[in-house]
Amino acid sequence: MTQEEKAAGKALTRLQRQGGIAIWLAIGLPLISGALLVWQASSLANVIGRAIEGGEALDALLPTVILILVLLVLRAGISALGDWLGTLASEKIKQNLRDALFSSLLARSPRRQDQPPSGAAVSAVVDQVEALDGFFARYLPASGQAALLPLVFGAIILPLDWVAGLLFLVSAPLIPLFMALVGWGAQAATDRQAQALTRLSGRFADRLRGLLTLKLFGREAAETAGIVSASEALRRRTLKVLAIAFLSSAVLRVFRGARRCRRRPLSWPHLHRFPAPALFAADAGAGAVPAPHGARGL
Repeated sequence: MTQEEKAAGKALTRLQRQGGIAIWLAIGLPLISGALLVWQASSLANVIGRAIEGGEALDALLPTVILILVLLVLRAGISALGDWLGTLASEKIKQNLRDALFSSLLARSPRRQDQPPSGAAVSAVVDQVEALDGFFARYLPASGQAALLPLVFGAIILPLDWVAGLLFLVSAPLIPLFMALVGWGAQAATDRQAQALTRLSGRFADRLRGLLTLKLFGREAAETAGIVSASEALRRRTLKVLAIAFLSSAVLRVFRGARRCRRRPLSWPHLHRFPAPALFAADAGAGAVPAPHGARGL
């Protein structure tokens, strides 16, 4: 792990604290839903066993069936509440981060050598901050659920059938491993696309500022053609990123299907940091945050 990745991880941790109790509830509710899922699956297995093996009547099974439906509705409500809390925390974090970025921009002299271009600043404040929504609203709750629930399921199954439990515990970590393997290519493509978007934003904003000068020297047509060419290149690069993302999803589905077949008999974000040394300095010793690659040399 590079120093920039470590700095990004620490910055994300500090930002997570700004989400308040909503972010912790959004992380904890999926775990509660997973516990209810275990109860629901146990009740469903009980109903099926009593109906097929015991031949019990519907009247005797009705209370358990109602319990299963109640658990299903309860899990759906918990899931909706967790999504809402995750979105609420994400919006709060993004608002605080944008306020910090604006304050940093206003406090910096426009004549400083490391002052970012206006296009790069706009991209950081709008696009790159907005990209944090998926991390805080969806990734964090899902990561806790994916890390703990397989272990819980394996611990429950292990006393009942040690072979099934052992296979479950061995195969469960393969999904994150395959996610990391297929995600490397997508991350590299996404980084290049984000850098290209930052450069294009800076170029477009600079051309708008100098539009009068370009018209006086008769260069508006050439610059317009350059903007169109850069936009087309960005479009192609975006399509390549989407192709890699869809391919990664297909690969994960294949591995997940293979994992299910094995047990069928049983049952980063990439954070583009803004060049504001005091941005994340709320904690003692936070230090400066390095500038994004796309904002250098523009």
